[in-house]
Amino acid sequence: MSSVHNADNSVTSAHEKQTPEVCEVEAEVTSEVEKKMEKGLGWQGPGTTGLNEEERERVERGRAVLRLGGGESKELKDLATLLQESDAWQEAVSMLEVQTETAEGVLLLCRLAVTEQLSHLRSQGLLRSLLYPLTVRLQQAASRGLVSTLTLVGKRQAHALCDAVLWTMLEGEGKSQNAGGRKTVDGQVIGQGRMLDGAQYELMMGAIKDCLSPALQTAFLQRIMRSTAAEVAPTWTDHMINLVQTLITLLRELSQPRDLMPDILTALESVAINLASNLKFSKLIFALVSTHSHQVKEYKSRLENLANHTNTFMRKAILAKLSKI
Repeated sequence: MSSVHNADNSVTSAHEKQTPEVCEVEAEVTSEVEKKMEKGLGWQGPGTTGLNEEERERVERGRAVLRLGGGESKELKDLATLLQESDAWQEAVSMLEVQTETAEGVLLLCRLAVTEQLSHLRSQGLLRSLLYPLTVRLQQAASRGLVSTLTLVGKRQAHALCDAVLWTMLEGEGKSQNAGGRKTVDGQVIGQGRMLDGAQYELMMGAIKDCLSPALQTAFLQRIMRSTAAEVAPTWTDHMINLVQTLITLLRELSQPRDLMPDILTALESVAINLASNLKFSKLIFALVSTHSHQVKEYKSRLENLANHTNTFMRKAILAKLSKI
């Protein structure tokens, strides 16, 4: 590390219902969820409690509908209920063998199973098992069905979507996903997470804007910053830089939690040398200074130092903006 300092229209957007009190509660819940995830809690993979014969028959009937590409049916609704209620839901999911070929059926099953009443951990597990595999395999623009499903279940279970799908898309599955020979920013690998493709980036940004409350957007941004500083994730491609800049400009306040701004600066400092000639990175710094000028005043010297480590024409613009603070 450098030492330089057409979904369901009845679902209302999470942003429209937020109050300061709700944001505070969401931030606290997010913190607890992240602690559990760090300790390896949350989705645990296939469980030890097995399906009984009747439950296996229900899964088989549902799987047959998925393979035939059928729409909403009694069998699929029955399968969704089993996934919600059975202690052996992990085994049921493993029997489904989620594949791109059955994507439309899996998306429908996801919409039926992940409800507002479902627990966070069960929602997280189902999204991780059903929805995440379809996002990580995405190589072209997401289908309308994938976008609408992600938006719908994201508004129902925003915390679970954050943990099971969005963060996992960035982090990978517990190990570096950097494939040999793949080009990152300026030809260098910066970070240890999965590199977002354009289609994945667009899908993620849509979910962040449409499904996450300001409190969750803040928590997601801070998680990226802390992982970057710790050199574990994510990989800083141009798409990643755009994602961070979008979050910074979306959020009106970066003063809470109090350690958010220091976390942002520490992360940017840790990648500054490798991104010195990257114009998008310079624009990110400029956006931070421009959008949150009243909040960066006490960090002016660090930002000036950061700007001086850039080698683009934006350096003068950043320093000029800082001189007026």
